[in-house]
Amino acid sequence: MKYTYRVEVYTSNKTMAISAYTDDDIPYGVCTLNLEEYGVTPLPGYIFVPAYKISQEFLQNIITDLGDPEYKPLPFGMGPFKARMYLLKLRNDWPEALNVDPVTLAILAGEMEIPDDF
Repeated sequence: MKYTYRVEVYTSNKTMAISAYTDDDIPYGVCTLNLEEYGVTPLPGYIFVPAYKISQEFLQNIITDLGDPEYKPLPFGMGPFKARMYLLKLRNDWPEALNVDPVTLAILAGEMEIPDDF
């Protein structure tokens, strides 16, 4: 399946949130994981992909569509409840390829606070 992607911002820590949509503009799934509660945030240009709760096909689409070939599996969680995720380096042209609006880019870069009407 082919998806379109939208880049937004997790308001709690101003990190990147990416969602996938079908051709009919119907929400399909969340491509990112916010690990703020664990005290972990990805470096700029990277995202955490929640491999534990998406299909292999959707995971491969995310990697192919959004990522550089650089990704690695990482465990996260507490105690015996380790879940699998990937640290994915986004392709170099991700802002253009994903049509990210200037306000979202400025927030992600730390150059702007989140507006009240965002």
